[in-house]
Amino acid sequence: MEVRVTEVVDQAGRLRVAFESECGAGEAYWVGPAPVPGDHRFVEFELRRVLTTERDLFMTDQSSGFRKEGAQLVLVARVEVSERSGLVSLSCGHLRLDVEVAGPLPVVGRRYQFAANDLEAYDCEY
Repeated sequence: MEVRVTEVVDQAGRLRVAFESECGAGEAYWVGPAPVPGDHRFVEFELRRVLTTERDLFMTDQSSGFRKEGAQLVLVARVEVSERSGLVSLSCGHLRLDVEVAGPLPVVGRRYQFAANDLEAYDCEY
């Protein structure tokens, strides 16, 4: 997914990047060479923790995309694949994110929301 970097902050040795994208404005920990504000970069996203249905992952009718709720970054994405193993593929525009889900499996074709403050962005040009 292409993002436009709007801010770069060093947080105790980890880069936190704010960006704009087709899914709205978001933030992520950056993996790769440090970008500068104004850079356009192609990234892949990763969420390392397991999401639990109805605790971390909630069905919603809200539009797909990033949004802020206070200090919390929230991502709403559509379920494309939901495997019995707990692997779930989510999409928002060109964003594709595979996550592991515990509990009841999300319904394919429905949108779900979750807190995404720990999202990581991997620079594909690295």
